Amino acid sequence: MIVTSTRFGELDVPQQQVYRFIEPLFGFPKLREYIVIHQESEDVFEYLQAVGEPDLTFIVVDPFTLFPEYEFDLNDVWKKRLSIDSAEDIEVKVILTVRSQNDITANLKAPIIFNTRNKNAVQIVLDNSPYSIQHSLLGGEK
Repeated sequence: MIVTSTRFGELDVPQQQVYRFIEPLFGFPKLREYIVIHQESEDVFEYLQAVGEPDLTFIVVDPFTLFPEYEFDLNDVWKKRLSIDSAEDIEVKVILTVRSQNDITANLKAPIIFNTRNKNAVQIVLDNSPYSIQHSLLGGEK
C-alpha cells in the first residue's frame, strides 16, 4: 500500500507493517492506522506516520534507550486487549516533542505499546506513576 507523508513523500509499505491502534492516540480519535519509519541515519529516533493523514508524523523513541531507569508493569487487561502472548511480542515507544534544540521532551507518562506479532498497538496512561508527560531529554522533568 502507498502511504503519503509530508515529511517522507510516498512510501510503499506492505500491509503487514501497518499498526492498528485498538484505541486511538490521545487527541486523534479518527486515526487508527500508523506505520513506524526508521531512518538508517538515525540510531535512536523513529517516526510514527499516520496512514491517510500525510501531515501527522510523531517522533518516537524506545524509552529504555534514553532512560535506562524507566520501568512500568503492563497490566493483564492491556496484554489481553493487545493479544500479547510473550514479552518478545512487545515494543514500547514514547512520543517526543521538539520545541527547540535545547527543549526536547518525552511523554513517559503515556507510552505506546506495540504488539509486533499481530500489529496491534495502544497508547496507555501510567496512573500513579512518577513519570511526566514532559520529561526533558536534557535532564529531569520540565
